Amino acid sequence: MGSLYASTGKRILAFYGKYWLVFAVFIPIGVVLGAVQIESPLQLFKALSAYRIYYNGEWWYVKQYLVMLLFLPPMDLFFDFLLQKERRTFGTFSLLAALGCLYLGLLYFTKPNNFYCLIFLIGYLCARGQIFTRLENHIPAGWVSVLLGLGLFAAAFVIRSLLADNAAYYSSDPLLAPVVVFSLCLLTRKQGKGTACLAWLGKYSIYMWLTHTFFCYYYFREWSTASHISTLMYLQLIAVSLGTAIVLHALERLLARLLSGITSKLKKQAPASQPQTP
Repeated sequence: MGSLYASTGKRILAFYGKYWLVFAVFIPIGVVLGAVQIESPLQLFKALSAYRIYYNGEWWYVKQYLVMLLFLPPMDLFFDFLLQKERRTFGTFSLLAALGCLYLGLLYFTKPNNFYCLIFLIGYLCARGQIFTRLENHIPAGWVSVLLGLGLFAAAFVIRSLLADNAAYYSSDPLLAPVVVFSLCLLTRKQGKGTACLAWLGKYSIYMWLTHTFFCYYYFREWSTASHISTLMYLQLIAVSLGTAIVLHALERLLARLLSGITSKLKKQAPASQPQTP
């Protein structure tokens, strides 16, 4: 359990580092262009902490993501408590009650778009119960796995397209999200170029996630929608966001090296600056 707390803490700190870097690059651009107005130091602090979102309305998901991460360790601890052998007599009933309480708690702290909270809980249960791994054990590897993965992904895409009246979220999303994730698990069972490509994209995914709305809705909207063809607009947004993410990732590594160099110099100088005792 301690390792889960530690890994969650590291993940939150790593995310804040990326968030602040994007903030430091894009918010000043908005100030220069007149699209962003910083009204007070308190407002700026709330925005930097992601407690309130002022300068990019589509960043509402930042707080929701952080709250989900904070909920993960205590939720895991609580499930451990419920599922111990001596408590299994009431474990099932308590588990359902706990799910309801956790869902309400997530709604209270994140408020918008409760579908994502439910997706988070379903994803946790799938991971905790190793549902995808157990299903994969009954599916032959190779072409069967690939075809089934493609079929499930296509089915989820078609169902979502036909049913949804909102591009951002829809009531069927909590049910379709596990299907999409499982289809990707099937498609990446065999390590290859496709899996390597997804891993490469994953390295830049947070920066793409944080920056794409600036191009899509704010600073460069006219340019990003110039083609008026949805598919081209989508591909163009991915390309621009990916290019920006690569630059930001390189900048992050540069800053990390500079910080590491400064820290090592300070550590070397610290013993020399201490007075010698006779």
